[in-house]
Amino acid sequence: MTVTFFTEAGQRFGYGHLFRCLSLAQALAEEGGIPRFYVQGDKAAADLIPPDWLEDVAPWWEACDRYRPRLEREEGWLVIDSYHAPGCWYTWAPRTVVFDDENRLTYGRGLVLNASLYASRLDYPPECAARAYLLGPS
Repeated sequence: MTVTFFTEAGQRFGYGHLFRCLSLAQALAEEGGIPRFYVQGDKAAADLIPPDWLEDVAPWWEACDRYRPRLEREEGWLVIDSYHAPGCWYTWAPRTVVFDDENRLTYGRGLVLNASLYASRLDYPPECAARAYLLGPS
């Protein structure tokens, strides 16, 4: 199963998003998954990603239409960990995992993860058949 990560990292953004995604990617790879990374950032961020996992280090936030056709044809998962990605990224992919630390947007289908201590206090929209939440540290 392919899992495609979109995140940001580097001097401008910090590295928390990337490290969180790399942890998940490592666990998936140990179980036979195939991680792929698209990172909006710099060379220092790219150097942290195993070369066979890295697809591109380029601006992706405003390029939803460029990546969407390829990702729609695949049967894997899309993982987004970003404070900057616009809403178009969250509405079309059938299998999406979103790291969300602040209830930034209303998300479409998929799983929304917020592991912060106070995640359950944020006013997330109700779960529905297409969207579920994992909130809090437990």
